[in-house]
Amino acid sequence: MTAKNCMKKIIIIVVVFLFFTRPASAAIFSFDAPANQIRPGDEFNIDLMLDTEKQEINAVEAKILFPLGILELKQISDGNSLINMWAQKPEFSKDASEQVGVVSLAGIIPGGYNGYLGKRKIISLNFKAKNNGVSSVLITEAKALLNDGLGTAAPVTSTNWQFSISADAPASSVGGVLAKDQERPESFVIYPAKDVGIFDGKWFVVFSTQDKKSGIDYYEVAEDKTNVGVDYAKLNWHRAASPYVLSDQSLGEYVYVKAVDNQGNEKVSVLFPAKIKSDYKVYLFWGIILFIPVSLLIRRKICRRKKITNQD
Repeated sequence: MTAKNCMKKIIIIVVVFLFFTRPASAAIFSFDAPANQIRPGDEFNIDLMLDTEKQEINAVEAKILFPLGILELKQISDGNSLINMWAQKPEFSKDASEQVGVVSLAGIIPGGYNGYLGKRKIISLNFKAKNNGVSSVLITEAKALLNDGLGTAAPVTSTNWQFSISADAPASSVGGVLAKDQERPESFVIYPAKDVGIFDGKWFVVFSTQDKKSGIDYYEVAEDKTNVGVDYAKLNWHRAASPYVLSDQSLGEYVYVKAVDNQGNEKVSVLFPAKIKSDYKVYLFWGIILFIPVSLLIRRKICRRKKITNQD
């Protein structure tokens, strides 16, 4: 074998090796956080971020763990989140030992996201440093699904955040509290739907919106026979989630949905009745009954006048 042929074979082997051993694209969960040196009493924000590495992702799931002995969770915000719809809205709980705080979440991205805008925020966490110590905020049970119509699991990696709390930490090392939000949540539409395989075939409504700053805290729903305009205080509101089964299955009532963000700002949308109420049908019936004789009487009078005029 000539030296030239030998070199060609070596190059081919190296290229094949590099092709098959290159790192596979993975959805990367990480934190955007302040400097890892914090003073007791400081409040600071860390953001859970997702880098899809150009993969088309349409669903994510994760848990965030942190030490309750030295950190206090003040607020969770999904403002300006990549997630458009929550299968499990981010919520706080404690593990069995009650020493570890847990934030669980599962979200959907309709249409998918392929990373064309780079790394994006999923949620923000606002913490207060309580006591001196060294620890980490961990990402566990992280999952991401490809937007391939099959729910294929994407490879996932995650990067945790390590920190220390000490009186010797620099005073300017952290970012403070979440920004003040005085804006209402975004406008949204209420969609009625019905399916034999869902809620025993009953009518229900679907709704969702976003709040760019502090995030949506909860929704309330009210059903009423009348259009109250903007006097929403008259309504009998109660907490609800989407999808929501309607009490009035005739679709004859107004459906009001209120979105409330984490700083109390509200946005209300209205779904108008889809059918005429039976009361209106009764009024319409009697209106027709009364209209016929009245119209005949008027017509008779007009004919008499014409007859008198012709005789003159």
